[in-house]
Amino acid sequence: MTVVRLALAGVGNVGQSFLELLRDKGDLVRDRYGLDLRLILAADRSGAAVDPAGLDPAGLLVLKHTGHGVATGQGGRPGATAAEALTAVEADVLLEATLTDLH
Repeated sequence: MTVVRLALAGVGNVGQSFLELLRDKGDLVRDRYGLDLRLILAADRSGAAVDPAGLDPAGLLVLKHTGHGVATGQGGRPGATAAEALTAVEADVLLEATLTDLH
């Protein structure tokens, strides 16, 4: 089993869709491809949530759907930026899903 440590910056529409994929297809990816896709960091406007052992995508979705930020849940770091939180963990993949100003 290969562990792939994921960091998600931005938990808006795109980030939440990614969390749904992790929640719904994580077991399939693990069983079929031998990849443990482990979300170890998620960051939004509230701050960050960090857990090297893995965050629960379903739990993060509940927070977001009830109007709360990821920093209010498991491994919460209120006010931390994604860049600050990244210094606390070793991620293999950074998923960038933050807003971009194209003006």
